[in-house]
Amino acid sequence: MMRHRCSFFVARWRQGAPALRHLLFGTLTSLLFLIVSPAFAAPTEPISKTHTEIPPATDLAADGAWSKTTRKPILLYFERRECPYCVRAQRYLESVAQSRRDRARFRRIEADRADLPLIDFQGNPTHHAAFARVMKGTLTPTVVVVDGDGKPLAPPLIGLPDESFYSYYLEQLIEDGEAQLQHAANR
Repeated sequence: MMRHRCSFFVARWRQGAPALRHLLFGTLTSLLFLIVSPAFAAPTEPISKTHTEIPPATDLAADGAWSKTTRKPILLYFERRECPYCVRAQRYLESVAQSRRDRARFRRIEADRADLPLIDFQGNPTHHAAFARVMKGTLTPTVVVVDGDGKPLAPPLIGLPDESFYSYYLEQLIEDGEAQLQHAANR
C-alpha cells in the first residue's frame, strides 16, 4: 500500500506541477549555497599574523620632525573604506612595512574620513579627507613617499597596477625616497 502511494506522488511529480518542481529545486539550491558559501568566503584577517598594520596618521608634524632627524622618508598610504583594491594593496603594504620599518615611517590616510582629525606637516589641524585632497590622494589606493616637510620625493604609486610586482614597486618607492633624502643631505 505504501509503495502505491509513493508511486502516485512520483507520477504526479513527473507529469505535472512544474512550478512546484522549480520551487523545490530553487529552495534546495539556495539552502545548499547558504551552507557551502562560508567555506569559500574571502578571509577577513590579513594573510599572515606577522604583518604590521599601518597606523592611521595623527600628527604628521611629529612624523616630519622624525624624518628630518633620521633622514628617512615617510610613506603615506591613501585609502577609502569601500575600496576593494585598497584591501589588496594594504596586504602588500603591511608585508613591506614589516620588512622595511627601519627604513621608513608608514602612515595611513583615510581619504573619505572627514571625522578623523589630523595635524598636517606644518602643524595645522585638519582631517584626513581634506589632507587627501591637498596631497592629491583621493584616487585610491595611492602611495606617496614624502620628506619631513610633506614634499613628495618620488612620483606617487596610484592604483594597483600589477599585483605580481606591487611589493617591488613599494620597495622601489622607499629606495627612491631614501636616495632623494641622501642627495639633499649631501648638498
